[in-house]
Amino acid sequence: MERSYKNVSYFFVATLAIVVAGFYKSYFSQFPAFTGLTYVHHTHTVLLLLWFAMLIVQPILVYQKRLDLHRLVGKFSYILVPIIVLSLLTVMKTQYLKSAPRMPEMQNLAFLYLPTSALIPFVSLYVLAIVYKMQPAKHMRYMIASAVALLGPGVGRLIWVLRISTPL
Repeated sequence: MERSYKNVSYFFVATLAIVVAGFYKSYFSQFPAFTGLTYVHHTHTVLLLLWFAMLIVQPILVYQKRLDLHRLVGKFSYILVPIIVLSLLTVMKTQYLKSAPRMPEMQNLAFLYLPTSALIPFVSLYVLAIVYKMQPAKHMRYMIASAVALLGPGVGRLIWVLRISTPL
């Protein structure tokens, strides 16, 4: 089983790169001033970067047979994931309230679709990964799928930034 973990960190790095590219214009390009962004956005970003760091490191720990550290980092996720969920909900509320005075309500609510559509599968897949933590093949697949669930908001913004049109 450890052999299957060997290269999965590259997938997580690629996933992170796509997410960062998607959020480049609205967040990362604002460095160091971060005009218009609040501590809520920064907290959310740091939490998700911690999540991706964890995803990248965990397969390496398994491959190096450091299961003790793998389990310890995994237990950290029991705290991290609920805080990520709270941070996402807080970011959504902050953005909704910020946009409310200048945007029609339906359009404002539509902007909440992408993060909401990622949240439910992310949490569900994470919970399944924890439920199946004693079955490494299933556990690994659910953790990989949880990363895929986080691609949505990044890819959605990347499509918007690159102005890629769709046939719809």
